[in-house]
Amino acid sequence: MRGLGLAYITALGCLATHSLAFANETVTLSLQDRLVTVETSGIVISRNELRFGPPPGHNWQTSITQLASEGERVSKGAVLARFDASNTDDRLRRYQGDLAAAEGEIKSMFKNQAREVEEEKLRQASKKSRAGKAARKADQPAGLVPGIDYKKLVEERRIAEILWHREQARSSLTHQLREARVSEKQARIKQLRARLDAANSQFSGATIIAPRDGLVIIGVDQQGRKLDVNTTVHPGLVVVKLVDDAALAIDVEIPEHQAALIQQGQPARIILDAQGGTEVDARVTDVANTVRRQSRGSLAMIRDTQLTPAPGHEHLFRIGMSVRVSIEVEIQKGVIAIPVTSVRYRTGSPGVLMASGEYRPVVLGRRSEGHFIVVSGLIQGDEIRL
Repeated sequence: MRGLGLAYITALGCLATHSLAFANETVTLSLQDRLVTVETSGIVISRNELRFGPPPGHNWQTSITQLASEGERVSKGAVLARFDASNTDDRLRRYQGDLAAAEGEIKSMFKNQAREVEEEKLRQASKKSRAGKAARKADQPAGLVPGIDYKKLVEERRIAEILWHREQARSSLTHQLREARVSEKQARIKQLRARLDAANSQFSGATIIAPRDGLVIIGVDQQGRKLDVNTTVHPGLVVVKLVDDAALAIDVEIPEHQAALIQQGQPARIILDAQGGTEVDARVTDVANTVRRQSRGSLAMIRDTQLTPAPGHEHLFRIGMSVRVSIEVEIQKGVIAIPVTSVRYRTGSPGVLMASGEYRPVVLGRRSEGHFIVVSGLIQGDEIRL
């Protein structure tokens, strides 16, 4: 036990000596050309992805009955997801029955109307014949027919002409009525066909088929949980994504105060902590035109940016992997830069320890690859502690 205690004390002494030596290590400042970088984190995404969700339908919500596996590599024609379509199937049968009944009714209506038209023609011919006969009788000279009989002939002519004109008016009105009934029935059939087409589209849309080969990524609900079979979903929610993992990009959110520094074409480095800190060259390929809220419940404003890694390193990345990103935005010439580890904060303000032990406040500028560019407080030749 005594030997162990001595070993422990010796180790502590060595550690303290090393810490003291590091604390006493100094660096002499000089003017340098420093590369200014914007450092943040990002997510590996695919530049070629297809998103699928439940089809819009009669009901706002539906449930998932079949779902491909997360990370599964599927071929064209494979089933990605299937939604409950029992209600749609019932509506399909109802619409098909209603449409068949409506089409049968309009066929019967056409037959009845054709018969009515023939009957009207016969009635019109009869009324016209009677009116003509009454007119010929009343056109005789008044002296040839006794007065009372002549007045009867004139009255019969008047009545026959009235009936003839009424029959003509009735024929015109019944023609308009028949056209209105046909238009109403045709509108009903058109409506039923539209509903049937929509139901058919929804029924076929209840099964999502992969249009090409790709990698399956399952969507999440509003709480960030992965979707699964029997989960209730609604139109507009991404249930499954089919991605091409050979076309990769890095999705980055740049804070608003640094957003103006980012431009297309700027070089960058991607640091993969999951690959032992491996660094991959990249370039900024897309920058959003505006800033947006980082999330629904956040007040932070960010600017969406996309980086494309240099070709030949696709095997190092996985969809959804988190990476660190360093974007080179400019080079500042003839400036003083101090290591991040040398900065000490007192009352919330930055400063450094001089080689003499004096604490000196400084004003810091932008970051530069593990360093801060000093705006004021230090000059060339100053010696500071790390």
